Amino acid sequence: MRLPVGLMLGLLLGVLPVAGCGPAIPPEELGTVLEEVPEIPGADEPYEIPDFGPPPTPGAETPEPDPET
Repeated sequence: MRLPVGLMLGLLLGVLPVAGCGPAIPPEELGTVLEEVPEIPGADEPYEIPDFGPPPTPGAETPEPDPET
C-alpha cells in the first residue's frame, strides 16, 4: 500500500515544478494597453429587466408559443 501512495506523491511533486511551463509569447501578440476609457453610448443607463408575469403554478401545463410571433 505504501508503494502506490509513495509513487503518486513522487509523481505529483515531480510534476509541480514544471506545471505552467510552455512556449514564450511574443510581445506583439500580447495586445495593447488602453490609456483612456472609450465612451460607449448608453453604458451609464441601467438595463430594464423585462416583466415575465407571475411564475407558473406547479403542475400547470405550459401553453404552446404562438407560431405567428
